[in-house]
Amino acid sequence: MPLRDAYPLNFLRGLARRFGIEAKAIVPAEHAVLSAVYILDGAHVLRGKPSTPKVIDTFREQTSLIRAASALTSLRLPLPIETHEGHPYIVEEGVLWTMYARIPGHILDSWEQVASAADAETKTVCAAMRSMHDATKGKLHTFFDERLPFLTEMQNGLNALGHLLSPHAQQRLALAFTRVEQHIRSVQQGELCFVHGDFHHGNLLVDDAGETVGIIDCDWCRIGHPYEDLAYLAMMCLRSYDTEAFMFPEDEYRQILEWYGVHQDAQSLFSEYLLIAGLFDVLLFHKMESMENRDYYLHYQISLVHALTAKFTAHDLPKPVHAPSFHFPVELSEKYLTIARELKISAADIEEHFVRGSGHGGQKINKTSSCVELHYAPLNVNVRVQDQREQSRNRIAAYKLLLEKIEEKVKGDDSARGQEQHRIAKQKQRRSRKAKAKILQDKRKRGEVKERRKDVAD
Repeated sequence: MPLRDAYPLNFLRGLARRFGIEAKAIVPAEHAVLSAVYILDGAHVLRGKPSTPKVIDTFREQTSLIRAASALTSLRLPLPIETHEGHPYIVEEGVLWTMYARIPGHILDSWEQVASAADAETKTVCAAMRSMHDATKGKLHTFFDERLPFLTEMQNGLNALGHLLSPHAQQRLALAFTRVEQHIRSVQQGELCFVHGDFHHGNLLVDDAGETVGIIDCDWCRIGHPYEDLAYLAMMCLRSYDTEAFMFPEDEYRQILEWYGVHQDAQSLFSEYLLIAGLFDVLLFHKMESMENRDYYLHYQISLVHALTAKFTAHDLPKPVHAPSFHFPVELSEKYLTIARELKISAADIEEHFVRGSGHGGQKINKTSSCVELHYAPLNVNVRVQDQREQSRNRIAAYKLLLEKIEEKVKGDDSARGQEQHRIAKQKQRRSRKAKAKILQDKRKRGEVKERRKDVAD
């Protein structure tokens, strides 16, 4: 049977019996998107996902890997319960069903709300991830090394769906793949570890005291480099579905690197992994045609990839043979788009940063990344705007100001900004002449008054 939103209780109870479990209360799990997940009497978890021979082979390999990793780390990992026949799964009409003992604890946040999680929660996730990586690093060398197969799968995805991205994003991602492949080919087995593949607030379990207990949903686990996990977590923490398009929060990014412990010398390499992590969810959302609000998530993720490839633009990228992109991440009037087209100002050449503001405005200014900084690399033009409390308004104002300043630098007094400044200067000069005339007029009147006073005194 195909995977669907709900299954009859009798069918689910029948599956549970084959795993040796008599279930009374069966309820769907919250926040499950990729699988059909049910909680049985609060004690067991039943999961179903589409089955193919490849999926079954992968599940068997992952089960062996999870068992080995669980013996090394303090985090509890989900281990499948066997059926009466001694199998760790059941296949029913195209669906692979597995059963697990429920790990006690609760998640920190759902996957949609990761970006709004408290700093303390994100710090906890980073610490748990680092602990798992350190505990398993170099100790699972008997398992299949999946560094290159995972990268190849992602490259195939880019080849298939590259048309969804801008030419610059495609080019930058291709370079990221080249650099990551060069890196992982040089990595020794002792640097590889257990990679969960989906490590975030929605899959980490904590107890009532906030102590980490376990990690769930290991469907993408493998042997790989620690940055594969951290890059995916960072990507999820940086995006916020409260806005229609992704805006890079510089402060939050730096904090995640610090909390995990990425050395400054390795941050350039990490950014390459981050670009690939952004592409991963483009491919994922594209596949999930039945997902609620799927188009919104897909378009947002594409904007994230465009923003990341613009921020981490490589200076050694070959010159593009295509025309510059005049599609900017904010809506601009035809006046500003005309400036961009005339001066060939490409959105790909603009680096965008969002930092916390300062000064008056309260917490909205001081505790959110509402200040917008833009840098146009070809002419080394910078602008910084935090006039408004809302980041979206500051962003529009910053792009307008940047285009005006670029035009002014190229055209000088012939630019609209230069002409406006000239007009204001002339106006001030006119006001100055009028002011001087008024002073002279006042002096004449004062003199006339004095003269009249003399006549009276005489």
